[in-house]
Amino acid sequence: MEQQLASEPEGVIEGLLYGFLRGLSGQLDGGIGEIDAARRKCMQDIQDTWRNVEGIAVRYGARLNQ
Repeated sequence: MEQQLASEPEGVIEGLLYGFLRGLSGQLDGGIGEIDAARRKCMQDIQDTWRNVEGIAVRYGARLNQ
C-alpha cells in the first residue's frame, strides 16, 4: 500500500496535472478509477496475507480473538 500511495499524485497541482494527462489518454474519470482499483487490490492483498498469517498462527496453537 505504501508503494501505491507514493505513486499517486500529491497536492492539488499534481492531481490536476495527473487528471489532465489521464483525460488526454482517454480516461474520462481522470484516472481516479485506476487509482481506486489499485488501492482495492492492495487492500485485498493485505487482507489475504493477514488471513494466511492467522491460519499459520492457529496451526501453531494460537487462539484468535474474534
